[in-house]
Amino acid sequence: MISILIQIFLAYIVIDAMTGIYHILTDKGWNPIKSQVELFQHHHETNDMDYFDWRPSLAALPILALGWYFSSPFLIALSIFGIFAQLPHYWAHQRDNNKFVTWLQELRLIISRKTHQDHHCGDFNRNFCIFSGWNNGWLNWVAKKLF
Repeated sequence: MISILIQIFLAYIVIDAMTGIYHILTDKGWNPIKSQVELFQHHHETNDMDYFDWRPSLAALPILALGWYFSSPFLIALSIFGIFAQLPHYWAHQRDNNKFVTWLQELRLIISRKTHQDHHCGDFNRNFCIFSGWNNGWLNWVAKKLF
C-alpha cells in the first residue's frame, strides 16, 4: 500500500515537470504541432482561458493503456494526472473559483493564480509548470541557463 502511494506521489511530481517541459518547448516554438504553438502565443497575448485544447491530454491515453496492461500504479496515476493537467491551469486563470479549488490552490496542491500569473508577467520566462508548480524552481533555472 505504501509503495502504491509513493508511486502516485511520484507521478504527481513527474506530470508537473512534464507540463513545464512541454510548456517551455512550446513557448520557444519547438513543438512540431504548429497549432499548439499558435494557441500558446494567443494565450500569452490574451492571458485568458476561454477554452483549452484537450489534444495534449490525449497523449496520456497510451500511458493509461500501458499502466493498465502492466498493472503499474505509477503509469496509471501519471496518465490520469496527465489527462486532467489542463484543469489547474484553467483554474489559475479564473478569478472566482469554488471553495474547493481555492483550497487546493492555497495548499499548493495545484498551481495558484499568483504563481501562474508570474509566468504571464514580462517575458514568459519563468513558472512554466501548470499542474502544481512544484517543479518551477529547477525548471526556471534550466530555462534561464538555456534561453
